[in-house]
Amino acid sequence: MTFQAGRPRRAPWPDDCRLGPYGYRLGLSDRNGTRLVTSTSPTQETVAPSAYGEISQNPVHGAPLPMRDFRLGYGERRLLGGHNGRYYYAENVDCSIGAAMKGPTLTSVTPATRDTANGIDRFFEIGGRILALNGRYCLYRDTLAVPGLADATWSVSKDFGASKVATDVTVAKGNYSGSTRYAFVGMGDSTLLWYYDATSATGTWTQHPSLYARQFAVTAEEFYRVDDTNAVNILPLGSDPLVASNWTTPVDDIGTKDHGVVRIGVDAAGAVLFLKEDDIYTLSEDGTTHRLFHGQFPASSTNGEAFGRWKNQAYIVYGRSTFRLEANGKLTQVGPELIHDNNSAIRGYITAFCGTDYHLYAAIYNPDSSINSSYLLKFEEDFTKDAQGRDVPVWHGSITAAFTGGLKITAMHQSVIGADTGHQRMWLGMSDGTIRYFPLPCTKNPAACSSYKFSTETGTLYLPRLHCNFPSERKSFLSVSVESDVLSSTNYASASWRTDPGGSFTLLAGNFDQAPSERIALPSSTSGVSLDLSLELTSSATSSTPTITGVTVLYLVRPLPLEIHEINIIADDGVRRRDGTPYRKGALEIRGELDILSTFAGGFSWIAPDEQTHTVVVVPGGVQRAVAYDVGSRAPRQALQVRLAETVSNETRGTLVNLQSYTLAQLEAFTLSEMESL
Repeated sequence: MTFQAGRPRRAPWPDDCRLGPYGYRLGLSDRNGTRLVTSTSPTQETVAPSAYGEISQNPVHGAPLPMRDFRLGYGERRLLGGHNGRYYYAENVDCSIGAAMKGPTLTSVTPATRDTANGIDRFFEIGGRILALNGRYCLYRDTLAVPGLADATWSVSKDFGASKVATDVTVAKGNYSGSTRYAFVGMGDSTLLWYYDATSATGTWTQHPSLYARQFAVTAEEFYRVDDTNAVNILPLGSDPLVASNWTTPVDDIGTKDHGVVRIGVDAAGAVLFLKEDDIYTLSEDGTTHRLFHGQFPASSTNGEAFGRWKNQAYIVYGRSTFRLEANGKLTQVGPELIHDNNSAIRGYITAFCGTDYHLYAAIYNPDSSINSSYLLKFEEDFTKDAQGRDVPVWHGSITAAFTGGLKITAMHQSVIGADTGHQRMWLGMSDGTIRYFPLPCTKNPAACSSYKFSTETGTLYLPRLHCNFPSERKSFLSVSVESDVLSSTNYASASWRTDPGGSFTLLAGNFDQAPSERIALPSSTSGVSLDLSLELTSSATSSTPTITGVTVLYLVRPLPLEIHEINIIADDGVRRRDGTPYRKGALEIRGELDILSTFAGGFSWIAPDEQTHTVVVVPGGVQRAVAYDVGSRAPRQALQVRLAETVSNETRGTLVNLQSYTLAQLEAFTLSEMESL
C-alpha cells in the first residue's frame, strides 16, 4: 500500500509488527532477505500410509473409507473412526452373516373369522396341525403338513364365546395308563379351562367342570397350573390331569395377590419360573416361593409376557428391558435398549421371541406416536464395544419391512408344518389376529439355502454417518463403490446420500449392477463435514438377492488454510521504531515479552507488516536465538526467530467493521480501493 503525505498510518505503524499488546522491529535473515516467511502447513490426509490400502493412487486424489463385514449389528449412528463392523439400521435387509442381503419374503394370512381386539397370543401343535389362540377363538391351519401349499386359510376350531379370552395353552400327554394327548387351554380365573383331543380339525373340545387356569407349564416330571391370580397347582405326570383331586397345592402362593402371574416359563435347568407382574419367582422343593430380584422391575401387566428359550438361556422382558436368564440364575440385560447411540425407528421394547437353530428372533415395537410400528430382529448372543468402551449387544434389523399402523408381533413359533422337507417355518402372530410366515434357512447363511425365499420388496441399509476420521473438517465426497459377487441388471443396488443431517436424501445417478465391484461418482459439488449414505437393494425373484460385501466412500479432506509465519524480531538494546523514536525496552524486556507470549494459553492477535491481522499462537519450541540484519541501523543485531501458527482461518477483510476505528477525516486520505483492502 502506498501512503500519501499527511494521511494517517495504520497499525502496526510505527512498529514492523505487533504481537498482542507488544510492538516490535523485524530484522532480515540477511541483507537481501525478507521480513516475513509464510507457508501453509501440510494436512494429515496427505501423510504417506504405513501399509498398502484400498487404492494405489496418491492420497491427494482421494482417500478411501471402506466398510465391510456388518456382522456386529445395528445402532451405530455416527462413525467417528474406521469402520467397526456395525451399521445404523436396516429395513428388509439381513446383515447377520456380515454381508448385506434382502430379508425373507413374508406370506400374509387373514383368517375369515378372528378376534381383532386380542390378536394371536400363542401358537401350538397337536395331531399334525398347527393352531393359534386368538382371544375368543382357537384357529387352525386348514391344510396338513404338505410342503409347498399356500396356507391361505385359517378357520375356527373353537369359539369360546363372546367376551371370553384364552390366556395360555400347553400340550401334554401323561405317563399314566390310557392317557390321551390333550391341548389344555386356560381361560383365566373366572372361566373354566378347556381341553382338546385333536381327533379332527375341530376335534372334541370339552370344558372342565371345576378347574380354572390362567397359565400352564410342563416339566420332565410335573404339570403346573396357576389360577386365582397367583395360586399354583401341581400334578405328577403319572396322574390324570382331568381329575381335580390329583392336583396338589404347595405351601405358598406365588407372592401376593397384588400382582398376578403373567406367564410360567421353564429355564435351561428345568426350573419353573413364575413371571409375575412385579418380579420373577421360583418354587423350592419344600413348597416355598422365592422372589429373585426384589423390586428391580416396576410392576406392569405385560411384564413376563414376552418369554423365549434359545440354547441354554431363557429370555424375558420386564418393563422396556430384555434380560437373559442363565441356568445358574445369572441375569444379564441384553436388549436393543442398550444400543446407546440408536435413534433410529427400530427401538422400543421386545414383544415376542423365538429361538431357532442359528439365531434368536425377536419382535420389537416402537410406541412413539410418530412411528407406531413393529420390526423383526435377529440376536447373535454376543456383545461388542461402542466408542466409549461400553458393552453393546449384537442385534440385526430390521430383517423385514416395518409393520406399520400400530401392528405388533404378539406371538412367534417355529415348525416343520408347511415347510419344505428338512426345513422349518417361522410363524408370526399379529395383534390384529392376522398371521405371517416365512421359511427359515437350513444354514446360517440364508443365501446358501435353496428353500429360503427372499423378499421382492426393496431393502434399505442405512450406514453410519461418516466423518472419515476428521469429525470437524470439511470434505469433498468423490465417489461410492459397492462390492458384491451377486450383482446384475435384475439384482442390483442403488445409493442415496445427503451431507445435511436434517436434509433429504438424494438418489445417486446409476445403479450398482456390475460384479465384483463398481464405482459411481458423486456430483462434483458434494461436500460437507459428514455424509449420510443408504443402499437400496432391488431384486424381483425370491430365489436371489443382491449380496453386498463392501462399501467404500472416496473423499478428500478440505480444511480451511492455516498459515505458519516465521519472523525475526530484533531483540537488542537501542532499537528504534520506523518513525525514528527509540523503544523504551531493551533486549531483556523483549525476551521476557516473548516468553509470556510463547506460553500464553490462548490465541492472540498479530498485526503483520502488511497490516493484516491474524489470530496466532507461538509454535511450541518456536522461539530461538538468532542474528538478523536491522534495516534501520544497517547492521546485524541480536534477534529472536519466532514461528507463529494461525488458529483462525480466513479472517474477514474489507468490511465496514474494519473502518470503525477511523474518523471521517482520516478516511478521506484513502482511495476507495484502499478502503476495500482494510
